Amino acid sequence: MSRFDARGGEIGWAYQQACIESWKRAGFEPVSVNWKEEPFGHTVRMVPVSRNASAITGRPHIYFADLLAVASLEAQGRPFALLNADLVLVSNTDLAARVAQLRPGELVFSRRLDIDQPSQTSGIPWRYGYDFFAGHANDLSGIADAGMVFGAPWWDHFFPLLMFIRGCRIHQTEPVAAHLKHADRWSWPVWETLGQRFVSEMETLAADSIYSARLQDALSKSDGDPYRMLNRVSDVNLLFLDAISRTA
Repeated sequence: MSRFDARGGEIGWAYQQACIESWKRAGFEPVSVNWKEEPFGHTVRMVPVSRNASAITGRPHIYFADLLAVASLEAQGRPFALLNADLVLVSNTDLAARVAQLRPGELVFSRRLDIDQPSQTSGIPWRYGYDFFAGHANDLSGIADAGMVFGAPWWDHFFPLLMFIRGCRIHQTEPVAAHLKHADRWSWPVWETLGQRFVSEMETLAADSIYSARLQDALSKSDGDPYRMLNRVSDVNLLFLDAISRTA
């Protein structure tokens, strides 16, 4: 991980350790899921997976289906939490205890807070997606590989929508994690490739759901422009998830 302080100094290793310590302080037992040949120097136990999405993202990101498979195995019929490696948990220390109370059919998720300095504990909520998820391992069985990539665009829309479509009660909480801002890294080809996969999967999965009509409306009003279409779909996802998770 590479991150910089206000003076341009490299603080990646120290920031990674701060993230890890925040997870432990919150009561979790973290596990890192990585491609089997990816080098790493942190102190968290690593579970290797045999494939990566470098052909899409240019880096050895793991596929979301592989992450869920590890989560299901590690949780062993209990609740679990998912978050990116560059997030510091800022919630109070009973977060893990609250996650442990989740029952099958429940999913909790939240946005992150973007911060400018590692010492900050408050920031601006990220508008365009979600970064912390907690659910129950029993709800992960039978999920097909949709080609989503963990840490890349669209997986964070796909997961809560998938759980909602599968009948879970979803609830969005106030942000529980902070994220040290860094330069955007996703190019249009990556965003489009994964966005088109998202649309293809959702058209099939959401065929009989209340989300389907809004998705189709976004697709029909895009005039064949893929950029406009994917932006409309993203907006529909966010508005839908924000609305349904407030009342779930």
